[in-house]
Amino acid sequence: MATRFERLSRDHVIALNMIDVDFYGNKPRNKAILDAWHIYLDHLTNSPATTAGWAEKGMGLLADLLHLMGIFLGYEFDKVHLQRACYSPVAQADLEKDQDAIRKGVVKLLSDQYVLPVKVLTTAEAAISKK
Repeated sequence: MATRFERLSRDHVIALNMIDVDFYGNKPRNKAILDAWHIYLDHLTNSPATTAGWAEKGMGLLADLLHLMGIFLGYEFDKVHLQRACYSPVAQADLEKDQDAIRKGVVKLLSDQYVLPVKVLTTAEAAISKK
């Protein structure tokens, strides 16, 4: 629940991968949760033909799963609340986007897919650029 808007976070991935263990069994309530999890997992592991709508559909499937888990645990969250009611600052999204760009750039640089241009300055040019 806490990581529902951070679907790439390690904690979120670990929580999802624990569902089969935490809700193991043939009880009808467990089966509904496991079925919802398997539908969501199928969505996550199938690359979209286009990304348009794929993320939104995934959020809906995650909300369905969290809704069933909430009922099981005695919470009464509606699906709209699960999909929309979360504080997620724009600055955090910007930070994650910047970190991803830096990471990808460094990987390209280290794997010789990108060349870092270097300009050699004379001592006089370097002194002027310090001012």
